[in-house]
Amino acid sequence: MKDDNLAIVPADKGRCVVVLNKSDYDEKCKELLTDNSTYKRVGQNPTSGYRKKVVNLIKNLFENNIINVMLKRKLDPPSEPTIPAFYGLPKIHKPKPIPLRPIVSCIGSITYNLAKFVAGILRPLVGQLPHYLRNTMEFVDKIKNIRQFDS
Repeated sequence: MKDDNLAIVPADKGRCVVVLNKSDYDEKCKELLTDNSTYKRVGQNPTSGYRKKVVNLIKNLFENNIINVMLKRKLDPPSEPTIPAFYGLPKIHKPKPIPLRPIVSCIGSITYNLAKFVAGILRPLVGQLPHYLRNTMEFVDKIKNIRQFDS
């Protein structure tokens, strides 16, 4: 663990720990992030713009009596949000060279409280939805009758 040339990360599946050469791990992460069909480079930090949008959405829900003051406080973004963090988990169940599963951790970010609330609403549907959905419109169709703003 004291060797800065090693990356020690959990495996994608199987409760294993994987020890990789740090430069190889960094190169695999860089390869994922430079895929222009998946990720887009932004010129500046968009956090303040997203914060305004989330705050306005929650304010609008509150002013229209869709949510109460307690839920508003629960959904409000953190006063000092963190920037989402990217990392990769090695897919050791795949043939070599071992690819990484990209993960973006949004814990403490602008949308974290809102996402956590929405996940709680959707959790009961897990057994009712198919394991995959074709597109966003199919997802919208499956959830369009959900009405829950209590918490």
